[in-house]
Amino acid sequence: MDKAVRIVAALLVVTATWLLGLGSAGRQGPQTDPASYIVQADDSSRAALAVLQAGGRITHRLDIIKAVGAQLTPAQLRKVRASEAVRRIYLDRPIKVDSGPCSASGENRLTLDNKKVKWTIGNTGTETLTLNSIVLAWPFAGDKLKKVKLGGKTIYDIKLSPPAATISSGWKGSERDRQIDPADSEELEFEFDKDANSAQTAYSVTLTFTGGCALQFIPSATAECNFGSNASPTFSGNQIKWRIYNDGGSDATIDSVSVTWPLANGVLNKVKLGSKDIFV
Repeated sequence: MDKAVRIVAALLVVTATWLLGLGSAGRQGPQTDPASYIVQADDSSRAALAVLQAGGRITHRLDIIKAVGAQLTPAQLRKVRASEAVRRIYLDRPIKVDSGPCSASGENRLTLDNKKVKWTIGNTGTETLTLNSIVLAWPFAGDKLKKVKLGGKTIYDIKLSPPAATISSGWKGSERDRQIDPADSEELEFEFDKDANSAQTAYSVTLTFTGGCALQFIPSATAECNFGSNASPTFSGNQIKWRIYNDGGSDATIDSVSVTWPLANGVLNKVKLGSKDIFV
């Protein structure tokens, strides 16, 4: 894929040599509503394969922690747990998690500014929130984490090595520096030794506050652009078709395509965008 493709509304067609198997993929017995999970394996591709083989739906990739987000019914969850490739499965909480009297919220994207990564978080409750711990994952390219600030005040300044760290002690300053007042918001800032990776999907953050309140930033696969789809893939013979769109103000270029399918389906023959072959 060495040329730019202008995407306004196009049909992505994946053609393979299989003629059997796809028709039965959409026929499933009665199931209860699915829940969101994080599935972790030796790499994100193996995690994705385990989810798809169980009949689940992948919502996003978390390459930094070798995992994928997935929607799984209880029956599908049991199949994923039984997979030898899967190491851990976590319940995927939404970006806003209320527990008891506290209410923490966060913006759905990070601000990436050279060596700094910033996240605006808020307190929509009636009681003061006190930050108790931070679990952060980041790419090796950013090198060591230098410091953490909340509302412009340094709350941690011990250097930590990538790709992940848990901060629950060694705080700098007073407890007051780690607090967010009711109906207020503050900017949480992470500063690294080197320029931060520019991809939202390279980071994950989990915060816990006094009283058990927790807040997570889980990157979305579409966080970087206005490129997406409001339709499910359709199956036709040996093809999978998926209508995608670009509702942004500039061209969108497909840089890579990641496709996972059952081994029984055979070899991938080609990928089309609109009516043009973009991979053969």
